[in-house]
Amino acid sequence: MPTIVRDSISQQVYEDLVVRIRNREILPGTRLVVNTLRDEYNVSSTPIRDALSLLYRYGFVENLGNSRYAVITVTRKLVEDLIEWNYHMTLLGIQISLARGKDYTYCHLKEAVDAFLSCGEENTPLSVRLYADVWNTFVDYTGNECIARMADPLMGVFAVAFGDYTEVFSHESSVQMCRDLLRAFEENNMDLAVQAVEQVNECFRAYVERHTFPSL
Repeated sequence: MPTIVRDSISQQVYEDLVVRIRNREILPGTRLVVNTLRDEYNVSSTPIRDALSLLYRYGFVENLGNSRYAVITVTRKLVEDLIEWNYHMTLLGIQISLARGKDYTYCHLKEAVDAFLSCGEENTPLSVRLYADVWNTFVDYTGNECIARMADPLMGVFAVAFGDYTEVFSHESSVQMCRDLLRAFEENNMDLAVQAVEQVNECFRAYVERHTFPSL
């Protein structure tokens, strides 16, 4: 997976494209062409490709093959399916992690939680990404390659559909869920871990219910 390097050219292009997509200056279904974007941003092709890879990772675009992308067209079914997959894949990742023993995943989980809690921002793209990284811990460190990173694309899908994704979780609930998750691993408590995952799932579903899907 590509790594975000803040203040790099690719990061700047990525962030600008995100704003344009959220503001619907670039509409769902619009194809994003490397050569066109290269000329528009007056940069080389490499940062454009990196920016498009980030957009794909975070759910803003779909991959059409041969380095071709288009802004994703969002339906209620797509969102509900992603939420359901995220729920089950996260539970599976936690079950695998706890079965391997606390120390196998705990250090990575604590590192991700500490990064989120210390970022100094609340309900911003950065803080949301760091919070998603907490949950992605279970798909990165379980050793099970069939588990997909589901929390990432949900953020982009929400942004395309509703113009925002930073209000899915309140900061207070995010902090509490992180603490519950750490305690679940410290106590090897699957029930507490499941409770935290269910709270996340409910936040996703409640966010969808508060919004109207745009006409296609």
